[in-house]
Amino acid sequence: MVEISPDKVKMMIRLRPKFVCLAVLAACSLLAQGAFAAAKSHGPELDEVKIAPHAVVGGSPTAVTGTVKLEDAAPTGGVTITLGSSDTTVVTVPSSVTIAAGAKSADFAISTLQVSKESEIKITATLGTKHRCEELEVRPFEVKDFSFNPSTIKGGSIFTGFQPSVGTITINAPAGAAGVVVQLTSDTAGTSAKNSVTIPAGSTSVNFSLIANSVPKTTAVKFTAAIGHSHKSAILTITP
Repeated sequence: MVEISPDKVKMMIRLRPKFVCLAVLAACSLLAQGAFAAAKSHGPELDEVKIAPHAVVGGSPTAVTGTVKLEDAAPTGGVTITLGSSDTTVVTVPSSVTIAAGAKSADFAISTLQVSKESEIKITATLGTKHRCEELEVRPFEVKDFSFNPSTIKGGSIFTGFQPSVGTITINAPAGAAGVVVQLTSDTAGTSAKNSVTIPAGSTSVNFSLIANSVPKTTAVKFTAAIGHSHKSAILTITP
């Protein structure tokens, strides 16, 4: 029979709480490692979506590029990010973009349509429950300049003699595939000016010719070129 002294019993009682604490710490460590491993098994997290440039004239061929980025490199098989636009009548994006295995980011093309007023469109990237957004400012085409050369001409006909003039209209960005229609009006009748001219795809300006009827006295005609609410005026002086 082994005898245990009262002092040894007290020592064991005092040590027991320490053993309990060590066991709890070990369990917590295992739980933390398990949680970290579980988080990793879900793959990398979505970090951000960026757009460049942040502002563009809608419908122009100016390239707009979006970029999605992960916090860590994509695993084997890559990662697919879902994309969206808050207004597809103004801005369109692919339904998704895939970040290749080992990469942390991928680019995607953004297309814009012509607008009549400035709009702020939100581009959204989604991965699982994570969402990231960026805004794209879409601006309308505007008439930047309008002039005649020469700005003074003689009115008349092929029999009485006349002098043509060339009007030039310039806009703020290259026209898209369908071109940009510019409306023409004047405050005086009697010229061969059209009701509208179209700036061709890829161009920022267009020229048009006109002649004037005979006038009894020198007359200043005001022409206006307009795209939506944007307009510029130019004076053409017609002499007898």
